[in-house]
Amino acid sequence: MKNFSTFDLKCLVIAEENARKNSPPDAEIDTLAELIAAEGLQTPLNGYRRGKTQLAIYDGRRRLLALRKLAKQDRLPKDCKPGIPCRIDRREIARQASLSADIGHRGFHPAEASRQFLKLADDGQTIPDIAKTYSISERAVSGLLKLSRLAPKLFEAFTADEITLEQARAFTLVEDHARQISVFESGGVGASARWIKSQLTQGEIPATDKRAALIGVEDYEAAGGTVRRDLFHEDGVTFIDAALLDKLVAERLETERATLAAEGWAETRAMTEFDHDIFRTHLRVHPSQEPLSEDAQSQYDKMQAQLDDFMTREDDLSEAEWETVETLEADMEALNEVHTKYQPEDYAIGLAIISLRHDGGIEITRGLVERKAAPKSKTEKPAMPHSAHRRVMDIATQCLARDLANNSEVADIITTATLAHSAFGFSAASAVKLSIGGAAIHQDAELDLSHDLAARQERHAEHVSSDLIGAIEYVAGLDADARLDLRTLAVAVSIDLSEPRGDQRDPRARKVGAKIAAMLGCEPTRHWSPDEAFFKKLPKPVLIEAMAEMGRKDTGLDKAKKGDLVPMAVRLAKQTGWIPEPLQVVRAVPACENGAVAA
Repeated sequence: MKNFSTFDLKCLVIAEENARKNSPPDAEIDTLAELIAAEGLQTPLNGYRRGKTQLAIYDGRRRLLALRKLAKQDRLPKDCKPGIPCRIDRREIARQASLSADIGHRGFHPAEASRQFLKLADDGQTIPDIAKTYSISERAVSGLLKLSRLAPKLFEAFTADEITLEQARAFTLVEDHARQISVFESGGVGASARWIKSQLTQGEIPATDKRAALIGVEDYEAAGGTVRRDLFHEDGVTFIDAALLDKLVAERLETERATLAAEGWAETRAMTEFDHDIFRTHLRVHPSQEPLSEDAQSQYDKMQAQLDDFMTREDDLSEAEWETVETLEADMEALNEVHTKYQPEDYAIGLAIISLRHDGGIEITRGLVERKAAPKSKTEKPAMPHSAHRRVMDIATQCLARDLANNSEVADIITTATLAHSAFGFSAASAVKLSIGGAAIHQDAELDLSHDLAARQERHAEHVSSDLIGAIEYVAGLDADARLDLRTLAVAVSIDLSEPRGDQRDPRARKVGAKIAAMLGCEPTRHWSPDEAFFKKLPKPVLIEAMAEMGRKDTGLDKAKKGDLVPMAVRLAKQTGWIPEPLQVVRAVPACENGAVAA
């Protein structure tokens, strides 16, 4: 039972067990003194008897200091002048009671908490016992004990707030006091916690390193390795023995390489970091798509029809429907993969490389062939579906036509050159078809409506009919500028770079298109940027490769849903100016390696 009594202020002393005994008086003592002077002492002090006259205060140090301050100013409140009200208890419970009252208090310095916990540990209490008694986690108790074992010079600096709690925690990574002091003297009180940790763990490998992620803490420790754990950060683990880690990584990669070699490649290599310089001497061949069997083709067509049905809906798809789309795409890709194989000649001269992704996963690059040994006649499998290729080449045609419709000088040159080419007995020129089939450049399906071009074409269309004589009379009545405008529009419609399939390219037409584009200074992104309709047609691996060309190198993209990647690709394309390879035929300005416009 606690006894209540009053004591003369001179008889009150701060108990050794008081958790704040060694703390310097804080600035809030003055505020507390003014509060007591105005309202009286609201909470009695707690202490135990020491000798016949003294009471050792284990809970109430700040109130006692405030009362002493008021006594010196002769301002003690009336209820305290006869004596200071106190609760009296046993000394045995003093330390626990004091620490319980102060733990979690805003003004209680972590240095004092660590001092008190160290005393409890020295008295034989275990970390679980302390944690249970004070209702805090064992991790928190371990952290405070770590702080108490800092080098004395550092602990004093921490107590005096010369270094922050984060800095003090950083120094606890190592127990070597000499090393702690050396880093402290090098960096001074202004060194960041990150810098301190980096100095203390020089030569160690963080758990986020790809090598550490590959092996894992459990296998590393099982092999005799030791790790350093940061008690204050759950992910703060470093592998101390870098040589052992490298040995384990080499062994794991060699095992994977042996499995890869069993596929039949002429050469296999293993490396932690993929050497991109390999592409200076090698090119990559891709597996060939073999025709699907009748049953497989029927299955594929059914899935494609389902997919087309989802993709052509006007309303937004639900989450469940998007999951169905992902499943369909995955099943279609799997069906294609079953019928996609490298050829025997690829294995005979091919190189395959095992390397590590940034997250520690295994990356396999197959089909690398020395450029001088690569088969010259082999047709590379188109990177995008034929339907997407057709659309992009149609867009290339329309972009070039629009630019040509606004450049009468170039249109006049092309008209004259094409007519002369035909007049002297040569076959129809590639890319320019002067036997026009009635196309209208402002009504094309792929590009947004150009009101200016529409107005110009409709102005002439009112006077040109199936009667050629009427058309001749109309043209004869035009002035030179109007006649040139009509001729420019007509020639623009004659542009034709269309290609039905990605593996049926027209090199002659492409060369002509590139020449015209250079004369016009054509930049396709003025008319079109890759949209959702385009990216949705791409198989997921091709979509990820396109995003890599735009500068997005995350290897984790293969785990994302295609439905999430498509809008991301649209944004990246707009930001970087990226366009697909077929459309680069009509890009006149120099482009970067990723297909974006050079600065």
